[in-house]
Amino acid sequence: MKILKIKKMANNKYKISLDNIEIITFDTIILEYNLLYKKELTEKELKKISDKTYYFDAYNKTLKYITKKIKSKKEVEKYLDSFKLNSNEKKEILDKLINLNLINDRLYCKAFINDKINIFKYGVDKIEMQLKEKGIDYKIIQEELLNIDYDIVNLNLETKIKRKIKNNTKYNNFELRQRLTMQFKKEGYEKEKINEYIDKYIDNDDEIIKNQFDKLYYKYENKYDKKIFLSKLKQKLYQKGFSSEVVNKLIQEKTEE
Repeated sequence: MKILKIKKMANNKYKISLDNIEIITFDTIILEYNLLYKKELTEKELKKISDKTYYFDAYNKTLKYITKKIKSKKEVEKYLDSFKLNSNEKKEILDKLINLNLINDRLYCKAFINDKINIFKYGVDKIEMQLKEKGIDYKIIQEELLNIDYDIVNLNLETKIKRKIKNNTKYNNFELRQRLTMQFKKEGYEKEKINEYIDKYIDNDDEIIKNQFDKLYYKYENKYDKKIFLSKLKQKLYQKGFSSEVVNKLIQEKTEE
């Protein structure tokens, strides 16, 4: 097949018109295969050009993928799996990007930790778990975690716990402690620090206890006879963390009204 026309396009691409087909390729391939006007190409040469074009297209798309936002090596490997490349071609692209320092798991780890602490306000345990999922080497993770400013991590936790306790109007201390502990352990914070800040900011919850008791009392009062009513009421209050002493005191006060 003879090259009839070569037209330059954007992004270092060229459109090559042959006898009955058109192909779009890159300037590097134009030079590599010395593609000139009126040159004759065999089917074998055309196949090589097509394969090489596909390779460069995959490389350029991968380059664009990692320059938008820094990626781990594992993420890039997974992205490359979306192309029909052989193992040698994938390795070649990875090695090239690593040599250009465009894939650098240590830099990725640093940036990831910084974002998760300062933007998302996560605890260290969750950050460590997520880095492992990203395929970052364990040694790199441990070394970079040593550089964390734990004053910032603790301040994040303290601020969030203080806000949660201040805005609480629904749960008694027992329920609130359980919920906060569960939430912030899930966010990767240490249980010891969670308890420390809960103890620091949690106040007397007599009013909340009284409101919850009254709500349950009037809910069950007219549904059951007295014996079943009291049994149901106590059961629900115990489930909410009320002690038997508090429950009996509230029932006594209510019956004396």
